[in-house]
Amino acid sequence: MYNYLKNCKIIIGVFIIWPFFSLATSHGAELSGSFKTPISLTGIIEPAIILKVQSSVGGRVEVLHVKENQHVPKNQLLLTLNNDTQKRQLELTLLQHKVNENNVIDRKRQLKLANVQIKVDENNVKDRKNQLEVSRNNVKDLEASLKDIIRRLKDEETLFEQGSSTRSQLDVLQLQYLKGEIALKNSILGLERAILNVDNTILSLERSREDIQGSELSVENAVIAVERSRYDVELSED
Repeated sequence: MYNYLKNCKIIIGVFIIWPFFSLATSHGAELSGSFKTPISLTGIIEPAIILKVQSSVGGRVEVLHVKENQHVPKNQLLLTLNNDTQKRQLELTLLQHKVNENNVIDRKRQLKLANVQIKVDENNVKDRKNQLEVSRNNVKDLEASLKDIIRRLKDEETLFEQGSSTRSQLDVLQLQYLKGEIALKNSILGLERAILNVDNTILSLERSREDIQGSELSVENAVIAVERSRYDVELSED
């Protein structure tokens, strides 16, 4: 009896809805609305666009910052690579940069010493020239003194021959002449040494000036090397 009533309800429900639907369609009425019909499909879902992402450097994946099928915004960090070779290269580049910086300091120190050496050589040239002038004056004085001794010695020899002078007086003048002659020779040697010293100090001054130019060039090259190594460090860090 229960089953019969249940079937009756279904039949009645169908008869009630169906005439209404037939009535709506028979009069040309439009039905509007949203109809959702679930469907079950099987297969492989493929993306519309496939983008290949490739790192500019190699290495071992250390951290993966995204998950599969995750929406990735712009500038999103995808993964972190551990590249020991690149790390060592960066360390070497940093070390070379430090060496280049020390080279700049060393070259500047050498340039400063070269400037000091130029001052020393310039003072030495002045001093040697003064000594040369003193030596020349000594030679002139000794030459004049020796000429005077020679004149007096001739006069003394004449007086001795005439018997107006003693032998001891003549011997004294002859001894003075010998001493004066030796002193003049030594003074001439000193003059020659003074001339040589002046020439040597002038050569030393010229070498110091050349060293200045070389030191300045070394500083410029060292600064250029620092800039290059700094650029290499920036590239390695990127």
